[in-house]
Amino acid sequence: MYLGSAAMESPLHSRGSAVLARDLLKSLDALTEAEVEHLWLEEAERRHQEIVAGAVDTLSMEEALSTARAARR
Repeated sequence: MYLGSAAMESPLHSRGSAVLARDLLKSLDALTEAEVEHLWLEEAERRHQEIVAGAVDTLSMEEALSTARAARR
């Protein structure tokens, strides 16, 4: 697994969330394709409800790509 140089250079105590993420990803290997699809559908519905309720702001594709490109620099 590639963690990137910033993650590899961080102090050990701050890598806790990376370890948790790794363990969560490993746990997905035990799920069937149908279970994974169901989880994604639940997540999509949750996110849709947040948008409908006005709980989150949305970005246009152009804004999202611009932000992502700026973060890579």
